[in-house]
Amino acid sequence: MIKKIATCVPPQFYNFEDKINWFTKILKENEIDLFILPQEYFGGNYIMPDRPTFTKEELLPILEKLSQDTKTGLVVGLVERENNENYERMWFIDNVFKGELTKFAEPAYTVKGKGSYDLVPETDLDKRFQVFKIKDILLSGYFCWEVYSDLLFAGLGVLDLDLLVSQIKFGVSMSPKKEEKNGKIEVGGFNHFKDTSWKRRIEIINEFEVKCPIAISSNSWALPEKAEHLFGIQDVFTKRKYKIANQEQIENGVIDIQELDLEKTRGNREHWSSYLERTGEMPDGWLREYTMMWKIYNLERRLLGKSKDQLIFEKLKKMRFSRHIQNRSIQTERQRLVRKMKSIKYKNKK
Repeated sequence: MIKKIATCVPPQFYNFEDKINWFTKILKENEIDLFILPQEYFGGNYIMPDRPTFTKEELLPILEKLSQDTKTGLVVGLVERENNENYERMWFIDNVFKGELTKFAEPAYTVKGKGSYDLVPETDLDKRFQVFKIKDILLSGYFCWEVYSDLLFAGLGVLDLDLLVSQIKFGVSMSPKKEEKNGKIEVGGFNHFKDTSWKRRIEIINEFEVKCPIAISSNSWALPEKAEHLFGIQDVFTKRKYKIANQEQIENGVIDIQELDLEKTRGNREHWSSYLERTGEMPDGWLREYTMMWKIYNLERRLLGKSKDQLIFEKLKKMRFSRHIQNRSIQTERQRLVRKMKSIKYKNKK
């Protein structure tokens, strides 16, 4: 199954109408299976002080209709107002609302009690180990500087994702200057530094932790090229690397559409024989460099006393996202696929 994934660095707009109009135009002009917006595309005190938050009642019907009209899955970053509290959220939409993630690593200028955003962070890390199914893609996500988490990616790695979403607020080589106003910390400008670890961390997460492609979208906040606004797909297994927006792309906005082969993605992290069964072809020889990694991966599951598939199924069931497997265990579904591939190869031999 081939899916088209779109990431972006949008033009920097400061009001809802311009943002939704650009977004709608892009979706109507392109055939896309999944479109990923950056963190805090809608809302936020710094960029949208006149409309810093949105409720589900205000925004969700608009996005659901847009998803339905364009037949596109959406991952949307926003500041949500819920029960008189503010949250940094990532919404997952496929015709209808599939679920959400809440950021747990809030900086001083956003966190409730200190920052001007008054955001309530996620305090239950278990709620971040969620899997959403959009256009047959199993995916989850993380926000911005959560890229440095240890526990988050260890947990997500067990879930065998097809795609991991990275939403970034602005360039990875900029940090906000903090100033105090009315007793609250807010953004008072930016400091530039040359990133030496963020991009490397993305590569490590892709290669050794979640072992699946990472799709990245960033805002620019009108910061210059040296801020390093990331977009695109990072995936060592298909020899793809994230991109950095140039000045023209920052000013005009840029979208990047790439194909995701679900069977190759799933086969890459299993075994060369599984890759063959899924795709009908042998993987590139260099991929066998990872044979020992996959053996350790499966050995660890046996040491836990449960198979990899049991762990995935139990986690999905606990988080109430097991409906995407339609009352069948992942093991049963995998066996069905293997039987189907063997049948096709047998017919070809005859």
